[in-house]
Parts: sequence; C-alpha cells; structure tokens
Amino acid sequence: MHRIILTLLLVLLAANLFAQVRFGWRSIYDTSGRLSRMNYYVNGVSVPDSNYFFQYYTGNVLKAIVRGEITPNQGCKTGSVMLFDEAGSLTSYSVKRNGQNVFTINCDNSSQCLASWSDQFDTYSGCWGSDSIGVAGGKLLLSSNKTEKFSIFESPLPIDLSNDFELHTVIPTTEKTSRLGVVLGWKDEKNYLVIEILYGEYYSISLVKDGQVKQYGDTRIPISKKNQVENEVSIIRKNKDLIFEINNSIETVMSVPDFAGSKIGFISRSRGEATFDNFVFRQFLNTEQKNLKDYWVGRGSGFFISTTGRILTTYDVVSGAGDIRVKGYKNGKAFSLPAVIVGEEEETNLVILQVTDKSFSPFTQLPFGYTNIKPISESTVFSVGYPGAASDILINPEYFSGKVIPASASSTNMLIEMPFRYGMIGSPIFDTDANLVGIVSNRGLEIKYTEAIDFLQNARLLQGYMGRTERIYESPNKRSSQKKMVKALMESVVIIESNIFNTNNNGY
Repeated sequence: MHRIILTLLLVLLAANLFAQVRFGWRSIYDTSGRLSRMNYYVNGVSVPDSNYFFQYYTGNVLKAIVRGEITPNQGCKTGSVMLFDEAGSLTSYSVKRNGQNVFTINCDNSSQCLASWSDQFDTYSGCWGSDSIGVAGGKLLLSSNKTEKFSIFESPLPIDLSNDFELHTVIPTTEKTSRLGVVLGWKDEKNYLVIEILYGEYYSISLVKDGQVKQYGDTRIPISKKNQVENEVSIIRKNKDLIFEINNSIETVMSVPDFAGSKIGFISRSRGEATFDNFVFRQFLNTEQKNLKDYWVGRGSGFFISTTGRILTTYDVVSGAGDIRVKGYKNGKAFSLPAVIVGEEEETNLVILQVTDKSFSPFTQLPFGYTNIKPISESTVFSVGYPGAASDILINPEYFSGKVIPASASSTNMLIEMPFRYGMIGSPIFDTDANLVGIVSNRGLEIKYTEAIDFLQNARLLQGYMGRTERIYESPNKRSSQKKMVKALMESVVIIESNIFNTNNNGY
C-alpha cells in the first residue's frame, strides 16, 4: 500500500514538473548568469525552429546569437546567425534557409556593412513566391502554361532600391527561353520595371505602370556581346543612373525610374519550363536605411520612474548604444517604443531614458515608494525584470527574492543574496513595502549574489528626474497582497534594446 501511494505521489510530482515546460518559452542560463539557450515548447515538445543560442566573450560581451532550426551536423539549418567583435560591434549577420545562405551582412571596423542577398539554387530556399517553382541542378525552374509568369523574391530582409545596388543573375540560352527577364520595383502585375532576354540574342527594357507599358528603345535590341550558352545579366544603380550590362558589356544607361514597389524577381513569357541561375543582389548599407530599423538586440532591463515616461537603468546597459527602444506591458498589452538618453551619471552608473512618444504614460501614479531609511541587514527584498533580455522575445517579467547581506548595510552599494542574471541589470529592487531601495548593477563574487546601486545614496539626483521633492513617498501598493503588489510593479519594468546596425557596444 505504501509503495502504491509513493508511486502515485511520484507520478503526480512528475506531471507537475513536466507541466511547467509543456507550453511556452524555456530559458537556460550558464554558471555566470548569462542567458545561453531558449526553446519554445508545445505539448512538452521543443519546436525545432524556435532554438536560440547565445555565446559570450570574457567580460560578458555577446559573441554570437544563433536562432532557428539547429542540427548537430549542419549547425544553423534554417534561421539566423549574428556575430559580434569583442567591442560588441556587429561583424556579420546571416540568414539560412534549408542549409543555404540566402542573406549575409559583413561589417568592417568602421561599421560599414555590405549586404548580399543570394541564391545558388542548390536547394529550394523558400524565398521565391510562385505556385509553379522548383530547383534542380543548381537552377531555379519556373513552370507555366500561361504566357506570363512571375516569381518574386521574398527577402529575409527588405531590399532598398532607393540606394545604390548591384543585381546579377544568369539566364541560360535554349530554344525554350524565348522571353525571360528580371523585374525591379515590383508592386504587382501592373507595376514593375523589366529587362528581358529574347531568344538569347536580343534584349528589351520596359516600365509597366498601372498596366500601361512604356518601352525604352526598341522592342528587340541586339545583344552586343551575346553568349551561345547563357547570358549574365547585371543591373547596377549608381546615384541616379541605372546601368544594364549583359555579359560584362554595358548595353544601356538610363535615369532611375520612379519604382512603384520595392521587390525584385523573375519573369517568364515562355510557355513551359524556364530556368534561372546564380542570383546575387548586393549593396552597402547605412544605419539610416529603413530596412535596418527592425533588427535589435536586448541589453538589459530598466523601469519607469515617472508618469511622463522616464526610465531609470544603469550606464552599463546603454553604453555605446545607438538607437534605443524599450519593450514592456501596460494593462496586460505589449508595447514597443523608441527612447533617448536625457541624463547620465557614468560615475554612479546611472542613466535616465525618455520615451519619445509624448502621448504615452506608463501609469497614472508611481506604483512604488521610497524612504529615507536604508534597508537593515538580513531584511527581505525582491526584484522584477527581464533575465532573458538578450533575446528579442517579450515574455512576462520574472520575480527574484533575496535578502540584504550584513556586510553591505553600511557601504555605498548593496550586496544581496539573490540569484543573479545579466538580463536583470538595470532592474529595480524593492523592500516588502514596495519601496525602491536599489538598482541591479552586477554580479557578486558568486552567482547567488547580486550587486546593487543604493537608491538612498542617489535619492536627490533620482528624485529630480522623477519630478518629486518629498523625502518619503508611500507606495499605493504598500498594503496590497504580495501577488497584487508584484503584478503592479512588473508593469513598471521594461526590456532595453539597441539596434544592431548602429551599436558600438552590446555588452552587459
């Protein structure tokens, strides 16, 4: 009987443990408190393309972030790989589809970045939009029974036709390839620019706008340097000129038209099966280009200190950052907003950010309080923040409890016996009355200890940014249950991120 009861208890315990990871994200941290891996689980099974891996240099600067479907033999099979140098600057960013690189950015020491969109057609990358497409023998196959068929490139990062670029592809010459071409500025089937190769001997250029065709030159212009097997087509934008080359010979130079759209692709006006080979699109990037605005890396946590959207974090979190944005929850709904630095104290390791959206207010009144009495030794404190801030995944903030170490009670900073996570740097620390007593700043000598900036030591400076003058302010959540108190305080914390393409240092 005792054995049966014990067995039932073990089964119930196991079920409870597995239920914790059956649905949602699971985060794993290394022995230094750094996020090392994330996986998303459905029905207790990890989703293959949800893997996140993080690597670090010494000094806790991010070295690599790998996302997607990762296999032991191929590494990242379908996903992305970001690499950073020891200063925290991006050196390369690549996207893979079915084991094939389809997009790569390489950056030099001056942060100038060259982007390459490519497809060698060794395997089907899934980047070409069409219902009659395939890959065989290193070539893209476009089949159609219609007189006109398009295949539009679905880029992993948007292409920018408003800046200089180079596009290269190869069009084989066979009896079946009567009219094959490259389209630019694609919006839809009634708006695009096209250069076509006709029977391997001629070319034509035309602009289709609202279904009306504007021809540039004759409908059949002889190729000056034709090839009997294949024709290499290059389209180059240089300032305001569009240069068309065939087999490394300039055929036409024209002014850049007003593109209706921003996509590129292939067109076939030949019945049956058409083939294309070796696609490459390249351009140098600058950080002001719109297609780079949505690529971010998490740097740490912060928290609102005013109803007007001011945020307190540490100097280490934003040091060297370019564009900054913050993510969090308000009334249970996620938000993502740009922010700028409005105050910094490097010597005290404190920074004030301001959300640039003037209509945004995180709360109607400050959810936490403060006092002029320093926490006593062994007193209980807690923190809320985002330990997995290094990822770009917004999940609920986490709660960590601890106590003040006796030796730190009289020092300028605080040492707390509380599990440390690097993503928590910049998070607030509260006492049991919801008073702000510190800000997470670093790891202690061991991972079970957290160093914190003492709020009381910097109260006058911080109260100025908070727009408050009273020496004591009682939290409206002081008499709430712990659950309600923590929930209210969680909506005051945010993830702080910087854009990876104009960031000088992304280390914690």
